[in-house]
Amino acid sequence: MKVGQRLFLAVLPAVLGVLAMAGLAFWGQRGREIPEWLLIPGILAAVASLAMAWRNTRYVARRIEALSRRRGAAPERDGPADELDFIERTISEAERRGETRERAAEALVREYAGLLADASATVGRRLDEVRLPLHILLSSPFGELNENQEEMIGAARASADAADQALRQIGRVADIDAGRVESRPRRIRLPDLLDPVLAAARPRLRHAGATLESDLPPMLPQVRADPEQAREALALVLDHLIARAAPGHHVRVTADARDGSVHLRIDGGPVRPDEAFPLAQRLLQLQGGVIARGADGSLDVLLPIAIPSV
Repeated sequence: MKVGQRLFLAVLPAVLGVLAMAGLAFWGQRGREIPEWLLIPGILAAVASLAMAWRNTRYVARRIEALSRRRGAAPERDGPADELDFIERTISEAERRGETRERAAEALVREYAGLLADASATVGRRLDEVRLPLHILLSSPFGELNENQEEMIGAARASADAADQALRQIGRVADIDAGRVESRPRRIRLPDLLDPVLAAARPRLRHAGATLESDLPPMLPQVRADPEQAREALALVLDHLIARAAPGHHVRVTADARDGSVHLRIDGGPVRPDEAFPLAQRLLQLQGGVIARGADGSLDVLLPIAIPSV
């Protein structure tokens, strides 16, 4: 039972007692006889009010005292006047400590984001210094290179390109977390948003011996999204599936609208729980979207439905 209900029940018999006393005052005058149907309920109401008020007051007092001693300290003599003041002061101190910790955590996140951005830029410049001579060697070799040497240099350049791409993604994540990236969502049809991404993914899947199928209902509502950021996020997800695609692999993209969002389902094989899409997730969160995992391991990209203009 809630404390408010307990206090209300404690007051209710007193209200009945007041009404009974009003009746006693009327019938208690000279020449009038107090009826038993009024006298007996009045006495019972007074007794019930006393018992219930005592029981509930005792309960509330014990709970307040227990709360005031919860941290192992009693109210100070020179501090709060009673237990409620002590509890209020404790809550206020906890709120101040929580706000201080929250501000410190936000500052730490901004600091880490700055460090990541600086490290990404520095390593990216160094990788550019590595990639340039590799590019020169492959395009204009100074002397004859055998096949093994060309293969080794090509592999080194591919690794440098992959490392550069990963670093750029880390830098983008740091910029988003630091609040340096803005989003400009607008109303857009899902096919207009998705078709360029699928058109770029199909040849790559075909080259890997896989296929891509899309089934988008024609009457889907428009979504509210930043086209450039949403396409980049979807491309990152498809790139992950393409990298794992094997001959005969099949990727299917479907969509439906429910619960205020358009659910874009990408089924390209089960996605492990430890697989993450940090940049894609953040790009979608900027515009109110999210990437969720289905029960069967598929991926659901949720984009908010655009509210029709009046």
